[in-house]
Amino acid sequence: MNFLKALPEGPVRRTLSFSVLDAILWSVMFGFAENFIVPFALLFGATVFEVSLLQGTANLAVGTGQLVGGSLVQRVGSRRKLAMFTTAFHACGWLLIFGGTVITGSAWVAIVLYCLFLFVANWSGPGWMSWMNELVPADQRGHYWSWRNSVAGMVQFLAIAAAGVFLYESKRLNWEVEAYGVLFGLAFVARLGGVVSLRFQHEPPMRKAGKDAQVTFLKFLAQMKASNFGRFALFSVFLTFAVQMIYPIIQVYLLKELKLDYLQYSIIMMTFTIASFVFMLYWGPLSDRFGNRRILLVLPTGNCWFCFNWSAVFSLPE
Repeated sequence: MNFLKALPEGPVRRTLSFSVLDAILWSVMFGFAENFIVPFALLFGATVFEVSLLQGTANLAVGTGQLVGGSLVQRVGSRRKLAMFTTAFHACGWLLIFGGTVITGSAWVAIVLYCLFLFVANWSGPGWMSWMNELVPADQRGHYWSWRNSVAGMVQFLAIAAAGVFLYESKRLNWEVEAYGVLFGLAFVARLGGVVSLRFQHEPPMRKAGKDAQVTFLKFLAQMKASNFGRFALFSVFLTFAVQMIYPIIQVYLLKELKLDYLQYSIIMMTFTIASFVFMLYWGPLSDRFGNRRILLVLPTGNCWFCFNWSAVFSLPE
């Protein structure tokens, strides 16, 4: 808050404040729906293979969606309009995921629709990040992003806790499916609120990339080792691969093998959230002080999961 108060009154300060609100609404959506997508699929008979496929294709959808978005934002010409469209599309996805899965009784519907809506939602990712980093002072990015993500993390914690208690009681009362309908409906409302938040955010004029500056995916792969961004991409690939080797089956193990109820499952999921927003406040200012590269060299020596979350705090190396 001190960071925002130090900014002069105007569109930049208003936009960064509304961006925090957007993060809060996203966290409500995540805590109510996305965090429970695996238990929802298991409720409709998903196997371990199908859950692993769900997690794997979801990550693929995020990556390919951002690849598409990098070129799409140039054609649309407005990062805010693209973000508003993808956010609204993502919001509607939760209603379709629930309705389609309940009507068909198949976990495959949840898997396919979840990945489809993640793919579209990430079209706006590259443009949104460039938009925000144009507004946040370069020497304050670590402070702002760590604070913003920590606020979102605290809301996420409360949303997961509330959803866990709600599902626990609903299962005891034998209306588990209906409870998912309520949670997915609330996720729809929260994500739709993000569209309103984006509407009030200021977008600076977008610079058009010249033909010489445009890089195709194949050209990027060929020059990967020759640039800082390419080496950073390799770092992210190996780190993500290490995390995703085990993560998809952890939730299945907790729910199927250990027979944890929704309350116990939520408590375990909340520990990740707590660690994320606590350590973001620590590492964010240090990245401003010592630089991103030094912090990223330290993080892999610790827990890979925490490293995966903390890396979202830092802006990409130039």
